[in-house]
Amino acid sequence: MMRRLCVYIYMFILSGSLYSQGVPNTVFASLRLDPSARLASLGTPFSTLLDPNIAVAVSNPSLISPALNNAGMVHYANYFRAFSNVNAAYARTLPRLGTFLASIQYTNFGSVDGFDEFGNYFGRTDMFYDAVLNVGWGRELVDSMFSIGANFKYIFSRGDNFWQHGIAVDVSGSYINHERRLAVSLAFRNIGTVLKRDMISNYERVPFQIDLAFYQRARNAPFAYSIVLSNLQRWNLSGVDLNAGTVDPVTQEVVYPNRLATFADNVMRHVILGGEIFLFRNITFRLSYNYHRRQELRTETRPGFVGFSWGIGTRIHKFQIDYARSAFHLAGAPNFISITANLGDF
Repeated sequence: MMRRLCVYIYMFILSGSLYSQGVPNTVFASLRLDPSARLASLGTPFSTLLDPNIAVAVSNPSLISPALNNAGMVHYANYFRAFSNVNAAYARTLPRLGTFLASIQYTNFGSVDGFDEFGNYFGRTDMFYDAVLNVGWGRELVDSMFSIGANFKYIFSRGDNFWQHGIAVDVSGSYINHERRLAVSLAFRNIGTVLKRDMISNYERVPFQIDLAFYQRARNAPFAYSIVLSNLQRWNLSGVDLNAGTVDPVTQEVVYPNRLATFADNVMRHVILGGEIFLFRNITFRLSYNYHRRQELRTETRPGFVGFSWGIGTRIHKFQIDYARSAFHLAGAPNFISITANLGDF
């Protein structure tokens, strides 16, 4: 039985690797959004932690443990104009079955102006949204230092005159060493396919990706750092050939970029750096830097703080409240807020 399960998991991972060629996929864009304010402040939708936290376990199922029994979370993100994201999660331990985490995510992409092929305006439509139903399971292994987990997702996407739905699976494993204050997680995320679509476009795939996260807390300082290596299944994340030459407009000679600089640029596009500073007993400040996001969304004349994210977390009575703000563009920065609590405390 165990051998058969391993074969199935390997087949899922192999099929997901076929999706890693070319530029990033855009179908089911809500799968790329940050599911909680704590993750948004760390600049990534996937990370790892030392202590049980439903805000991180919702996208890292290997962190689902009995310590999350009766934990719940409500998350809201306000992006631009009517573009918003709502996520609610709840974890429960069932006897002899393990701990499960269920979540529902609703993403409203707002309204758009409608025009026909002749440029005539015929009104606005609000029917652009994604809905994701997720059920996760996690289990601790040897001496509670190793753990595994999986998420099963059903995704539905609706537009003005099209719809599509699909399924996806996340598989992750974690190593947590409390003595060294170190946590490491590896995840194969969004392994899936589109089941049915009703739209006029080329076939698009679910945004599969491989992520590796490190988290370590200092022994003698109120500080922890986070390093996430994202999209390891694809080397070039820019969507263009960074080694391609350009023609000098004056001499008409082909100029090739510096190979070392191109290599460093490709490497840094996979790296997301973050940190947490524990200011007081119940207050935590977070800051992160996403190089790939900065390169893709900044403007040449005014890059500003694009690519940086920050946030603060505090515990008030029995509630953990986290707030984050990420600089995506000079046009504005989305706000994220999450409230978590253990319902067994009430």
